[in-house]
Amino acid sequence: MVCAACGNVTSAPAQIDATSIPDIDAPAGAIGEHRHYIIDHETIPTTGAQTVALGLDLNGDGTVDNRFGNAAVMANMFGFDIVGSNTAAIDKGAILMLVDFQTADLVTATHAGVQTFAGTNPIPMACTNTSDALCRHHLDGTGSFGVDPTVPRGTNLLGDVTSGVFTSQAGTLTVWIAPFGEVLRFDLLGARVQLTGANDNGVTSGIIAGGVRVDDVNTKFLPSVAKGMLTIIKRDCPNATPPSCTCGTGSAGATLISVYDANHDCVVSPEELRTSPVIQSQLTPDLTIDGTMAVSFGIGVTGVKATFTP
Repeated sequence: MVCAACGNVTSAPAQIDATSIPDIDAPAGAIGEHRHYIIDHETIPTTGAQTVALGLDLNGDGTVDNRFGNAAVMANMFGFDIVGSNTAAIDKGAILMLVDFQTADLVTATHAGVQTFAGTNPIPMACTNTSDALCRHHLDGTGSFGVDPTVPRGTNLLGDVTSGVFTSQAGTLTVWIAPFGEVLRFDLLGARVQLTGANDNGVTSGIIAGGVRVDDVNTKFLPSVAKGMLTIIKRDCPNATPPSCTCGTGSAGATLISVYDANHDCVVSPEELRTSPVIQSQLTPDLTIDGTMAVSFGIGVTGVKATFTP
């Protein structure tokens, strides 16, 4: 099965070297005022149009690179609530992604920079109690946070601000997502950030893009997908017995078993996903950065003011 709704997102052949990625002129360090934000919303692509809109040209060939977006669109088609799952992780404080944006001017500036950090200990807490259905109290623009010293920090991505849009050069950056329930951390290679409308109180919109290592795809992303699939299969195939794996006719669970359960045991394993032609068609590495093969990635973000000490 192919993903007809994933959009016409293509990328250069798998062997792309970091030296082919153009850099924006920038000094050794950023200058200007530091503004601190916490990401209050992430947009993971669920349509082909979003896959293009939320990706960036990571290899300088003039084409948006976002194979992760294609895989997310396909997951959405299979019935995964990736939007709800990811939103819940942010609302409840399971994802605390802090951003330091340094620039001398918010409209036009050179020598600007952006960096992300893992947050801890939000004040106020995300949820007032276990019955709090909305949470998000730490995202009201007055929250303060610690910075987790155990999480390695990525590069301070340098770049310019033009007409209120900051565009970074390539580097490393850490991002967190939870499309299938558990929080996944990716240390992106060849990462680029675009921020639009950054101000003293937040960021109107932004894109975080880069390359996810193949090892992270195999050891983090696919196991998380497999767990999500198991939840759907248990829901739609409550009395599944190998090899028939009886499921509700036309259900998402039936489709998942039909497409991915190669050994007919009514379970989809990470290894079955890794060797699946469908997964391979969506997550074939399309970047090679400093000798490391990676899958292109892009999501949208917004942010609100936060207080923390990097």
